[in-house]
Amino acid sequence: MFKAYDLVAYNKSTGYGLPVEELPLSSHFTWGTATAAYQVEGGVSQGGNGPLIWDTFSHLEPSRTNGEDGNVACDHYNRVEDDIALMKELGVDVWTRTACRTPARCRRNRLFDVV
Repeated sequence: MFKAYDLVAYNKSTGYGLPVEELPLSSHFTWGTATAAYQVEGGVSQGGNGPLIWDTFSHLEPSRTNGEDGNVACDHYNRVEDDIALMKELGVDVWTRTACRTPARCRRNRLFDVV
């Protein structure tokens, strides 16, 4: 993940970044990643999924999204096992999603909160 002396945060008083070791983090802090279901999941019509408000919005005519939608996105819905393997390979310790399409999918997501 981050290495010492990587600049990762903006310091308003100086206008410069702070090295990782200077961030005021608890000794129990764990770096992780997060995603939003609509932006990565895809699978809009798979497994009993139905449209989210964003699916409806992205399909309005005339298009408000330049014709782009989340029907497939990054296809995380079908590639979740590969995505988790990739996160492990990258050294990710914690992963969470900010939303999911169906309650069953949310329950499954809990299994992957810690990679």
